[in-house]
Amino acid sequence: MITVSSGAMGLGCNGIHWIDFALHLTGQSTGKLLFGEIDPEEIRSGRGTQFRDYGGRGLFAFPDGSRLVLSSMAASSAPTTLSIITPNSHWLIDQTTDRAFVHERPEAVTHPTYLYGKDYATTERSELEYFDLSAFTRVFIDSLQQGREPPQPRLLEVAGAYDMLFDLLECSSQHKFDFT
Repeated sequence: MITVSSGAMGLGCNGIHWIDFALHLTGQSTGKLLFGEIDPEEIRSGRGTQFRDYGGRGLFAFPDGSRLVLSSMAASSAPTTLSIITPNSHWLIDQTTDRAFVHERPEAVTHPTYLYGKDYATTERSELEYFDLSAFTRVFIDSLQQGREPPQPRLLEVAGAYDMLFDLLECSSQHKFDFT
Protein backbone atom coordinates (compact mmCIF):
# COMPACT_ATOMS: atom_id res chain seq x y z
CA MET A 1 0.00 0.00 0.00
CA ILE A 2 1.57 3.25 -1.18
CA THR A 3 0.11 6.55 0.00
CA VAL A 4 1.33 9.92 -1.27
CA SER A 5 -0.14 13.03 0.37
CA SER A 6 0.72 16.58 -0.56
CA GLY A 7 -0.45 20.11 -0.92
CA ALA A 8 -0.69 21.63 -4.38
CA MET A 9 2.08 19.62 -6.08
CA GLY A 10 -0.29 19.13 -9.01
CA LEU A 11 -1.57 15.80 -10.24
CA GLY A 12 -0.70 16.54 -13.86
CA CYS A 13 2.83 17.76 -13.31
CA ASN A 14 3.85 15.49 -10.44
CA GLY A 15 1.20 12.80 -10.11
CA ILE A 16 2.61 10.95 -13.11
CA HIS A 17 5.91 10.49 -11.26
CA TRP A 18 4.15 8.90 -8.28
CA ILE A 19 2.13 6.59 -10.52
CA ASP A 20 5.32 5.61 -12.32
CA PHE A 21 7.05 5.10 -8.94
CA ALA A 22 4.22 2.79 -7.80
CA LEU A 23 4.41 0.80 -11.04
CA HIS A 24 8.17 0.45 -10.56
CA LEU A 25 7.87 -0.67 -6.91
CA THR A 26 5.14 -3.19 -7.68
CA GLY A 27 6.74 -4.47 -10.88
CA GLN A 28 3.49 -3.88 -12.77
CA SER A 29 3.08 -2.23 -16.17
CA THR A 30 -0.39 -0.79 -15.61
CA GLY A 31 -3.25 -0.55 -13.17
CA LYS A 32 -6.71 0.94 -12.96
CA LEU A 33 -8.41 3.82 -11.22
CA LEU A 34 -10.87 2.61 -8.57
CA PHE A 35 -11.87 6.06 -7.29
CA GLY A 36 -11.04 9.58 -8.35
CA GLU A 37 -12.08 13.13 -7.68
CA ILE A 38 -10.65 16.45 -8.81
CA ASP A 39 -10.73 19.58 -6.64
CA PRO A 40 -12.77 22.45 -8.11
CA GLU A 41 -9.95 24.92 -7.35
CA GLU A 42 -7.22 24.99 -9.98
CA ILE A 43 -3.54 25.16 -9.07
CA ARG A 44 -1.83 28.10 -10.75
CA SER A 45 1.56 27.65 -12.36
CA GLY A 46 4.72 29.69 -11.86
CA ARG A 47 5.40 29.05 -15.55
CA GLY A 48 2.62 31.40 -16.68
CA THR A 49 -1.11 32.06 -16.65
CA GLN A 50 -1.65 29.78 -19.65
CA PHE A 51 -0.79 26.79 -17.45
CA ARG A 52 -2.66 25.25 -14.54
CA ASP A 53 -2.69 22.01 -12.65
CA TYR A 54 -5.15 20.03 -10.61
CA GLY A 55 -5.59 18.82 -7.08
CA GLY A 56 -7.59 15.81 -6.11
CA ARG A 57 -7.42 12.22 -5.00
CA GLY A 58 -7.12 8.89 -6.71
CA LEU A 59 -7.12 5.29 -5.58
CA PHE A 60 -5.37 2.99 -8.06
CA ALA A 61 -5.29 -0.82 -8.09
CA PHE A 62 -2.57 -2.97 -9.63
CA PRO A 63 -2.88 -6.58 -10.87
CA ASP A 64 -0.72 -7.89 -8.00
CA GLY A 65 -3.18 -6.50 -5.40
CA SER A 66 -1.08 -3.42 -4.55
CA ARG A 67 -2.74 -0.02 -4.19
CA LEU A 68 -1.69 3.60 -4.62
CA VAL A 69 -3.53 6.41 -2.88
CA LEU A 70 -2.51 9.70 -4.46
CA SER A 71 -3.63 13.00 -2.94
CA SER A 72 -2.76 16.56 -3.95
CA MET A 73 -4.84 19.18 -2.16
CA ALA A 74 -5.23 22.26 -4.38
CA ALA A 75 -5.93 24.59 -1.43
CA SER A 76 -2.82 23.59 0.54
CA SER A 77 0.88 24.41 0.31
CA ALA A 78 1.87 21.50 2.57
CA PRO A 79 4.90 19.44 1.50
CA THR A 80 4.76 15.84 0.33
CA THR A 81 4.91 12.77 2.55
CA LEU A 82 4.95 9.17 1.49
CA SER A 83 3.95 5.94 3.25
CA ILE A 84 4.76 2.46 1.98
CA ILE A 85 3.40 -0.55 3.85
CA THR A 86 4.52 -4.10 3.03
CA PRO A 87 3.75 -7.28 5.00
CA ASN A 88 6.82 -6.70 7.22
CA SER A 89 7.71 -3.01 6.99
CA HIS A 90 6.36 0.51 7.00
CA TRP A 91 8.31 3.40 5.49
CA LEU A 92 7.25 6.94 6.47
CA ILE A 93 9.06 9.43 4.26
CA ASP A 94 9.17 13.21 4.54
CA GLN A 95 10.33 14.54 1.19
CA THR A 96 11.09 18.02 2.50
CA THR A 97 13.63 16.89 5.08
CA ASP A 98 14.71 13.83 3.06
CA ARG A 99 14.19 11.65 6.12
CA ALA A 100 12.41 8.37 6.61
CA PHE A 101 11.36 6.35 9.60
CA VAL A 102 11.46 2.69 8.70
CA HIS A 103 9.63 0.19 10.90
CA GLU A 104 10.68 -3.38 10.07
CA ARG A 105 9.80 -6.76 11.53
CA PRO A 106 12.70 -9.23 11.65
CA GLU A 107 12.19 -12.33 9.48
CA ALA A 108 12.34 -14.64 12.53
CA VAL A 109 9.20 -13.05 14.05
CA THR A 110 6.14 -15.10 13.13
CA HIS A 111 3.40 -13.98 15.54
CA PRO A 112 -0.06 -13.12 14.18
CA THR A 113 -0.74 -9.84 12.38
CA TYR A 114 -3.26 -8.72 15.01
CA LEU A 115 -0.25 -8.06 17.23
CA TYR A 116 0.53 -5.21 14.85
CA GLY A 117 3.74 -3.35 15.56
CA LYS A 118 5.02 -6.00 18.00
CA ASP A 119 8.76 -6.60 17.78
CA TYR A 120 9.30 -4.08 14.98
CA ALA A 121 12.61 -2.24 14.95
CA THR A 122 12.63 1.42 13.93
CA THR A 123 15.48 3.11 12.12
CA GLU A 124 15.84 6.58 10.67
CA ARG A 125 17.30 7.03 7.20
CA SER A 126 18.25 10.05 5.16
CA GLU A 127 19.72 10.98 1.78
CA LEU A 128 17.07 8.92 -0.01
CA GLU A 129 16.45 11.35 -2.84
CA TYR A 130 19.51 12.32 -4.74
CA PHE A 131 19.07 12.43 -8.45
CA ASP A 132 20.98 14.73 -10.76
CA LEU A 133 18.33 15.67 -13.32
CA SER A 134 20.72 17.77 -15.40
CA ALA A 135 23.15 14.83 -15.71
CA PHE A 136 20.26 12.53 -16.66
CA THR A 137 19.15 15.01 -19.32
CA ARG A 138 22.74 15.32 -20.58
CA VAL A 139 22.91 11.52 -21.06
CA PHE A 140 19.69 11.73 -23.08
CA ILE A 141 21.00 14.52 -25.31
CA ASP A 142 24.41 12.90 -25.75
CA SER A 143 22.78 9.61 -26.73
CA LEU A 144 20.65 11.30 -29.37
CA GLN A 145 23.60 13.29 -30.74
CA GLN A 146 25.73 10.15 -31.01
CA GLY A 147 22.96 8.09 -32.61
CA ARG A 148 22.61 5.76 -29.62
CA GLU A 149 19.39 4.64 -27.96
CA PRO A 150 18.85 6.78 -24.81
CA PRO A 151 18.48 4.85 -21.53
CA GLN A 152 15.16 6.53 -20.67
CA PRO A 153 12.02 4.42 -21.08
CA ARG A 154 10.18 4.39 -24.39
CA LEU A 155 6.57 5.53 -24.75
CA LEU A 156 5.24 1.98 -24.87
CA GLU A 157 6.82 1.32 -21.46
CA VAL A 158 5.19 4.33 -19.77
CA ALA A 159 1.84 4.44 -21.59
CA GLY A 160 0.09 2.57 -18.75
CA ALA A 161 1.08 5.25 -16.23
CA TYR A 162 -0.27 8.00 -18.48
CA ASP A 163 -3.53 6.10 -19.04
CA MET A 164 -3.96 5.94 -15.27
CA LEU A 165 -3.16 9.65 -14.82
CA PHE A 166 -5.65 10.76 -17.47
CA ASP A 167 -8.32 8.44 -16.07
CA LEU A 168 -7.96 10.40 -12.82
CA LEU A 169 -7.82 13.86 -14.44
CA GLU A 170 -10.89 13.07 -16.55
CA CYS A 171 -12.91 12.69 -13.31
CA SER A 172 -13.16 16.48 -13.66
CA SER A 173 -15.30 15.95 -16.83
CA GLN A 174 -12.60 17.80 -18.78
CA HIS A 175 -10.54 16.39 -21.61
CA LYS A 176 -8.00 19.19 -22.18
CA PHE A 177 -5.34 19.75 -19.54
CA ASP A 178 -2.87 22.66 -19.68
CA PHE A 179 -0.20 21.55 -17.22
CA THR A 180 3.51 21.70 -17.90
